[in-house]
Amino acid sequence: MVATLVRPVWIIVWISIAYGELLLVPAMMPVRRTLLPPWVWLSVFLELGLLFGVVYAEHRRGGSRTHQWLAAALAGPPSAGAMAIGSFLLLTGAFEPFILGIMGVISLMFLVWWDREAVKGDVERRPLWDLLS
Repeated sequence: MVATLVRPVWIIVWISIAYGELLLVPAMMPVRRTLLPPWVWLSVFLELGLLFGVVYAEHRRGGSRTHQWLAAALAGPPSAGAMAIGSFLLLTGAFEPFILGIMGVISLMFLVWWDREAVKGDVERRPLWDLLS
């Protein structure tokens, strides 16, 4: 029963958001010098590659969460980048907080819908690329 509550999309997105706040924001915020080197942003592609590896492994073994892992792979790294950029804009005062809040709510609503579609795709055993269409 508890295993059905574990959704790869939400776990990966929250890990990515934490990663974005801890690594990507300090790479953008100048305080006399850059806190972290700009190449830290390349690690987003490393995360994407690792997640696609998990999707491939899940698909090869005929797992029951292939759609969910694909949704997580496509949602995690962009969430890290979006959260880091949003935090940067808030910290520098370059953007209105209310507008960023509305964009965040819309993003969460999209993520809830996409997670639901991924779970339905896994339950109905649809083709993997059906999630993207």
